[in-house]
Amino acid sequence: MPFTDPGDGSLLSLTAVSSGATNLIASTTSMILGEGALLDLDGYVQTLKDLSGSGTVSNGTLSITGTIAPGGTNVVGTMTIASNTTLNSGKLLVDVAGATSDRLSVQGSVNLANMTLEIANPAALDRTKVYTILTCSGTRTGQLTPINLPDSRWHVLYRTDGSVQLLFAGGTLIRVR
Repeated sequence: MPFTDPGDGSLLSLTAVSSGATNLIASTTSMILGEGALLDLDGYVQTLKDLSGSGTVSNGTLSITGTIAPGGTNVVGTMTIASNTTLNSGKLLVDVAGATSDRLSVQGSVNLANMTLEIANPAALDRTKVYTILTCSGTRTGQLTPINLPDSRWHVLYRTDGSVQLLFAGGTLIRVR
């Protein structure tokens, strides 16, 4: 039976039974956010299994245990998380198309420990491009472990401005004695 909203916004609205509530939505939930959609955590702590799409998560602490796919699967886009975020395990799944790639934009702090980076379509990577796959306005801790880069010359760089970039390091080295 499909969801039917009564028109008052109550269908997906939850009220905590006590302050400091955790996981008002089951932590095994996989959620897809449509473009322009907002998931307001209302100051609470929420763990989700998977999160994808081009919407925004705000106002709380979010933890992802499975896959996070900005833009969605096989679509390039940006997902904004305006809350502190822990990517506990699983993977950041990034699609590329020409000079652009998915981007996870974290407006807060993010912990990347124990996360892998998987490129959904590695054959589409352009060696002449630098892909910004994550931005962070707070503190970024931990590092992604790339699992399927097509060449060992692809590198994940962690910039001091909080961004994470994927680039190809190739060229000629001249050694002068």
